[in-house]
Amino acid sequence: MKMRCAGGLKTPVSPDIRTDTTTRMLASRLVILPVLSVMLGFAIACGGSTIIGLKTAPPVFLEHPDCQEINRVQLPVENLRFSFGDEEFEVEAEIADNTLQRVQGYMCRSEIAEGTGMWFELPAESTNGFWMFNTYVPLDIIYFDATDVAVDAVTLPPCPRLGSETDNAWRSRCASESEQFGSSKYPHLNVLELPAGWLASQGFNLKDAPENVMLQR
Repeated sequence: MKMRCAGGLKTPVSPDIRTDTTTRMLASRLVILPVLSVMLGFAIACGGSTIIGLKTAPPVFLEHPDCQEINRVQLPVENLRFSFGDEEFEVEAEIADNTLQRVQGYMCRSEIAEGTGMWFELPAESTNGFWMFNTYVPLDIIYFDATDVAVDAVTLPPCPRLGSETDNAWRSRCASESEQFGSSKYPHLNVLELPAGWLASQGFNLKDAPENVMLQR
């Protein structure tokens, strides 16, 4: 069987701000706070949703017998910007750029927050589709060619183990389902996975013309 990749993040958590109760420190902070507010507003305006000092909450994994041995290392996160015709959208994307990360994908995630996704960087162009083995959240999968233009898009349902299904039967069923619901027919170099339906809820219909989507580097 060909090696396939399987297809959340929560909102940023603000750091605790320590305070001092002495009169002198309070007076000095009353002077500093307006300045900090202006600086923070400027940072948000210039940097989108990326603010220095804020960290994304770690992914939430299922505590399930089939999920005990999976890789749970938190991936690096980047804000990726895409155009869709004359419009644009941003995704807070986990970056999967090595074999272990790509094979792991979104396996065993209990949720994927809207506005987040996973960006797969392949070592070479491929026509292999993705599958949903041991994945529990439906996904929109968008395939991009070497010029950063989308060449195909599919929506795949979850594929958890059914009852006492053997490993081989489970893998075969997930592979068959991925072919049934659609896999990329075109060479692609990068792949974006999103929670199913999120992009459509933002007014972007991938089924009409996926080639309208382009990564903005």
